[in-house]
Amino acid sequence: MLTQWFFLAMAASMLSPSVAADDYTCPLSLEIKEKLVSEPADWSGMYEKSSGEIAYTGNNEVSDTVNLVEIMLYSGEPKEQATLIPDNADNLSEEEGDSLWSFKSPDEQKKHPLYMVCRYDGSSLGVFRKLATPVKACTWHFKPDAANNILTCVPAL
Repeated sequence: MLTQWFFLAMAASMLSPSVAADDYTCPLSLEIKEKLVSEPADWSGMYEKSSGEIAYTGNNEVSDTVNLVEIMLYSGEPKEQATLIPDNADNLSEEEGDSLWSFKSPDEQKKHPLYMVCRYDGSSLGVFRKLATPVKACTWHFKPDAANNILTCVPAL
């Protein structure tokens, strides 16, 4: 029931002429390069690409394209590791759904700004950016085999 009220409140504030939602967009994929710095004696290097193909590395660089898999929010810079769990985390499924975050205090966000993190399948590499203004709420809609790369946030008044 709380989730339904949250959706209604967020929709109402998004439709309000005085408050426009901001969309933040993750790159759908990243081009990466990896290299094994040194192969241990009697061993050969390999890399499993996101396509499933196995590449033998030797001391060569391997290129790959990794696809967006998840959007996360952090309180403060990502290196501080303060991951924010969606309000509805217990109700999320892997099939489809909306991750919802709500925020009470713009003052807290001034001390610890919100950062959006884009994570990619098959890699520890990702990208991040600071959200422009304190926000009241954010939504990320996940649907398999869709772009899933937009975080929509309603600015705090």
